[in-house]
Amino acid sequence: MVFSRKKFNTVKAAACGFISLWFLLLAACTSLPPAFKSVKSMGIEKETLRGLVFQSDDYIVYRLTGNETTAMLAAAYLGDSRIAWAIEDENMGIPFQKGQRIVIPLKDPKNGGLSTDGYQVVPILCYHRFREKCNTPLCISKDAFERQMAYLKANGYRVITLKDFSDFIHERREIPDRSVVISFDDGYQSFYEIAYPILKKFDFKATLFVYTDFIGNGKNALNWKQLRELKAQGFEIGSHSVSHSDLTKQEKGESDGAYLERINNEIIRSKAIIDDRLDQDTIYMAFPYGRYNSKILRLCKQAGYTLGFTVKSGSNPFFADPMILKRTQILKTNLEYFISRLNTFHRLSFE
Repeated sequence: MVFSRKKFNTVKAAACGFISLWFLLLAACTSLPPAFKSVKSMGIEKETLRGLVFQSDDYIVYRLTGNETTAMLAAAYLGDSRIAWAIEDENMGIPFQKGQRIVIPLKDPKNGGLSTDGYQVVPILCYHRFREKCNTPLCISKDAFERQMAYLKANGYRVITLKDFSDFIHERREIPDRSVVISFDDGYQSFYEIAYPILKKFDFKATLFVYTDFIGNGKNALNWKQLRELKAQGFEIGSHSVSHSDLTKQEKGESDGAYLERINNEIIRSKAIIDDRLDQDTIYMAFPYGRYNSKILRLCKQAGYTLGFTVKSGSNPFFADPMILKRTQILKTNLEYFISRLNTFHRLSFE
């Protein structure tokens, strides 16, 4: 255990107290602080100014000229194309066509996903292998995976990156209400052959957690060229250690010093290899088998990882511990099971 029960209860009570205080503030306030940049402070291209009808401190009324995208408008008026969802959510059901007036919100009403009846949580889905047909829990068939991704698209879920999620839990930005993160472990070639084309079809991005001994080692493994291609397409690559060994397990006859050296190597060297091969700073670690202890967490932080992932099922609020985040393994193919794993809001009762 990382925490004693007494310490855990103290942390839990503090979190609950914080949430209760925030709800009181929400109820008391009539207006919220601006979270988006105003157009007044930005250099806007002529094309995006043509449709401007009205602007207040809270919103813009904009008449579509026929060439805009929500990403273009978000970049111009909100300062970040990644928050196009704010415009889309504000104008749900309104046709996005020439001459149509839409509203661009300049203030974000969500503030960390908190509302008067609960708070936002984010499920992080975890997959492993794929085949046309499967007979093991860690393998998902092509048809089942496509049905699951189609369900997300058709039902208003927004697939966000870990960068977006990290910004959310570190209170740097807001995310859509029904946000979901998709991740894949190990680095199987079947991801590239089956899952990747399906993700591209729905314009979804994901994170791959790879263990470096596996990459480029045989026909069942991804290679570094493929990982570079995926990164160029907006996919994120994180560490899953060097050899996928249980980092919490000290081997029989292994001294404390030898054990510490070995797990330190698993944590540091995997990051160094990925950094070198993909020209990046690797800051995400998925613990092999989802197992960790206080020593592992300390070494990961020292190595420069900012997010750590288990395979404990559940969704994550903005106040979750960033080093022991939950991920839900998708182990069944039926759609009802998949839907039951998509909890994006935790409702609280004050009765």
